[in-house]
Formats: sequence, C-alpha cells, structure tokens
Amino acid sequence: MAKAFWLHVGVIASSFAGTGCPNNSAKVDAALDAKVDASIDATVDAGRCGADYFLTGDLVDWDSTEANFRGVFPAVFSVDGEPARMDQTSPNGRFELCIVAAARTRLNVDAPGTGDTGYVDAIFIADKSVTDAIGFVSTRSFRNARAAEFFTQQGIAGGYDATKAQLLVQTVGTPRAVTIDRVASPVALDTNNVWAAGAAGSEVLFPNLDPAIATVNVGSSGTVLGAGAVPLVAGKLTFVTLVLQ
Repeated sequence: MAKAFWLHVGVIASSFAGTGCPNNSAKVDAALDAKVDASIDATVDAGRCGADYFLTGDLVDWDSTEANFRGVFPAVFSVDGEPARMDQTSPNGRFELCIVAAARTRLNVDAPGTGDTGYVDAIFIADKSVTDAIGFVSTRSFRNARAAEFFTQQGIAGGYDATKAQLLVQTVGTPRAVTIDRVASPVALDTNNVWAAGAAGSEVLFPNLDPAIATVNVGSSGTVLGAGAVPLVAGKLTFVTLVLQ
C-alpha cells in the first residue's frame, strides 16, 4: 500500500501544479502536461518501483479532445487480485502505480458515478512490451447515457447493451485495421476526432461483444506489440493498447 500512497500523493501534487483543471485560456494544458509529465515521471519514478515497473497513463471522457480536455475523476485503478496496488485518478484523469514486472497485468477500473450519469467500469490490460515502448497509455470511457446516445448515432445494431462487453483498442503508430477473432462491427476514431464505421484509427471500439466467450484475441497485420487474448466481462469496457510497427 505504501507504493500506492506515494504515487497518489505525487499525482495530486502535480495536478494542482497546473495539470489538473484546465483554465479557460488554456484548456489544452492538462492533455499536454499529462504526457510531458509522464516522460519525466517514467524516468524518476521507475527507480522507486524496485523490481516492479512503473505504469502511468490517463483515463478521459469519451468526447475529450486536446482542445476540450476532460479527465475522468476519481476512477480507481487496481491490480486484479492485489487491491493494495492501486491509484485514484487525479482531476486530469492521470494514474500512476507500480505493478509486478509480468508480461501482462490485468487492472480493474472502478469508474465514478452510478446510473445514467455514471461512467462504465472497465478492465485495463497493461502489457509490458507496450509500456516499455511508449511509456504512457491513454484510454477513455463513456457515461451510461452517453453510451446509449453514441451507439444510436453510430447506427450500432441493437443500441448500447449493458449486458454485453465492450472492447476499446488504442493504437499507436500508423493506423491499420485492428482484428479480433469473431464477427464484429467496429467503429474507429480518426485524426479529426470523428468516429465512423471501420477498424483502423487511433482508437477502435468493438461494441456489444458476447461475454459468454470470456476472451477475445486482438491483433493487426505486420509487427504488433500488445496483441493477444484479453478478457471480456458483461457491462464493462476492456481497454488494450497495440503498438503498430
């Protein structure tokens, strides 16, 4: 618990030093500072993790952009089976914690709020090869009401189904199609922050997957870091990052 404590204090301190709540004249500050801070922290904080390794990233609102940045706060990231390894996001959505240096680690994300205005809980897959390559991972979540609206806007068959699992894949590198080992109708986010049908984008959502099949294999063509089987849970988002090389 001690490691989680110092990391959490560091997050809160940095957020009130200018990365937390963007002011009206510089809404982009939080988004930019989070990533700048991450590269510094990855060097400084990693040494404090001992034999473990340092994981940092952020969780932002579904409609967050650099120009209109909205971190999700307070969400709790905790290592599955080791709840003492946890951190609560700061106002800019940033989280930091030490995790065991395994190839892959599952974290549970307890998102804030309940009902229509609450965010959807999630599973976050920390892949060491991805962390080693890019240092900082970023993902997003929607409120339940926004999920229903978004699925309708995108024409997703059946609309938002909270009894199904949702898979969100972040890609780093030149976008190319993300693949999974089942039939799906993905939508992708392009460089203009526009969602549309397709499997290639900076983020790709595979909606309403059947959680009765408890895992799904995620990948892409060519050389990929982070590919492999990830879990699916009814009513939750699963977050995974692929580095496309």
